[in-house]
Amino acid sequence: MNAFSVRQFSFLQGADSYRDLHETAALLPGECRSWLDVGCGLGLMPRIASARGYKARGIDRSAGMIEAARELAGFHRSAPSFACSDIETALAAGERFDMVSASSIVIVTADPLKTLASLEALSLRRVPKFSSAL
Repeated sequence: MNAFSVRQFSFLQGADSYRDLHETAALLPGECRSWLDVGCGLGLMPRIASARGYKARGIDRSAGMIEAARELAGFHRSAPSFACSDIETALAAGERFDMVSASSIVIVTADPLKTLASLEALSLRRVPKFSSAL
């Protein structure tokens, strides 16, 4: 990911509608304590989840995005952790999370159903089965 992409994502995350959507997602009911955001980009969702009391982590394949996410978390005095990683590595580590989010990776992956299944496997919670009509 290049510097232009980082600036582009930063601009998008500054939009009120984008932030409002992510703020609403972090209001989900239940006893969620851990949160993983896959393809976290600049780390907006982990920062929001962390501010709501979750032990939040963001992963992204782009080292540039992770570096920027860490800088932004420091600027916002937020406490999520970030790692340059992907779904396969997270699955292999064996850790599971109360909540797993992925804002945009499903639409850019070669196999959306496999990606959704991997996201579900990272979660301690079971969700209704998704349609194969994707």
